[in-house]
Amino acid sequence: MGIPVKDWIAFLRKHSDRSDPEAVAAALERELRQATRVGSQDDASQVLTHLSELVRLLAPGDPS
Repeated sequence: MGIPVKDWIAFLRKHSDRSDPEAVAAALERELRQATRVGSQDDASQVLTHLSELVRLLAPGDPS
């Protein structure tokens, strides 16, 4: 799929069965902010908005 194995390993480590979805989202947000170039701040902001919504939707036991 064109994704380096080391990136898959890092991804899977973050998403273990015992992972807190909010902690995973926060870690991904930190990484995205570090990787974002000045020219793509709007794109990064949209990604973070969608990521937050996904965390909300996928949170176990949260019907909202």
